Amino acid sequence: MPMVRYSRQRDLILSELRGRCDHPTAEMIYIKLKAENASLSLGTVYRNLKKLAKDDVIRQMDFSIERYDADTERHPHMRCLECGGVFDIPAQYDGDIDERACSSGQCEVFWHELIFYGRCGECLRKGGNNTVGITGKSKNEDTL
Repeated sequence: MPMVRYSRQRDLILSELRGRCDHPTAEMIYIKLKAENASLSLGTVYRNLKKLAKDDVIRQMDFSIERYDADTERHPHMRCLECGGVFDIPAQYDGDIDERACSSGQCEVFWHELIFYGRCGECLRKGGNNTVGITGKSKNEDTL
C-alpha cells in the first residue's frame, strides 16, 4: 500500500468510510461528518476520496453516482434496484472467470467486477414494490 501523507481531514474521512458497510457516496460521508467538523467541505471529501482511491487505500465504485468501499480486496456486490443501496456479497473472488474470459487469446484480463442486481433484504422486509423500469434504474438512483 502506498504511503499517504497525513491529513486530519483525510484520516477522518477514511475512518468514517471504514466504519460503514453501505458503500457510501461522497455526499453521504460529508453529511455524516459535517455536523462535528464545521470547516469540512464537500469538495474536500471528494478530493480526499479520489486521492485515497488513486493510492489504492479504498475502492471507487462507478455507478451513476460514485460510491466508495474501504475493502480493497476484490469481492462481489449487490445493487438494490429498489432503494439504490450497494452491499457486499459474502463470496470469494473467482479468478477462473478471468481465465475463461481471455481463453480465446483475443484479450488480456486483469480482473473483473461482479455486481448482482435485485432487491436487498431491507426492501424485501418492507414489502415494497419493485419499481425498476426498463432502464434498470431504481426509483431513488438520482437522490443517493
